[in-house]
Amino acid sequence: MSLHEPDFWRRPTSPPPAPLPSSQQWSIAAAAVGAMIMMVNFFAHAAPPAGADPALAPWFQSLGQPETGYPCCSIADCRPVQSRTTADHFEVFIDRKSFGADAPNAWVRVPAENILHRKDNPLGEPVACWYINEVRCFVQGSAA
Repeated sequence: MSLHEPDFWRRPTSPPPAPLPSSQQWSIAAAAVGAMIMMVNFFAHAAPPAGADPALAPWFQSLGQPETGYPCCSIADCRPVQSRTTADHFEVFIDRKSFGADAPNAWVRVPAENILHRKDNPLGEPVACWYINEVRCFVQGSAA
């Protein structure tokens, strides 16, 4: 049958798909709303701290995880921290004032694989990148 034959345009079409049951419609709507809330929450936290020096942003953005090179953070989730050496590892104090209400407000062990051995720390203070309940990267202070 070709497009030029009169019967081509009169052939039956498939029926429209059946509507989703209302429980599936609500599940899809709930998932969409949940995704929007997570995106808003992510972007609300993705802002530099008050008084941050924008000139430091390139340094923060250059931090990459030692094993993968995957970006540790940006200026949005990295902050100067208190640090200490305990036995054979570093610990940093992740406080709520600096990192937000979900921060543990406690000393947190720095995974050895997330320590960056860089000497170009323009802040001079230890810096930790905290994201999803983990120290993603840690840079010692200049005096270390």
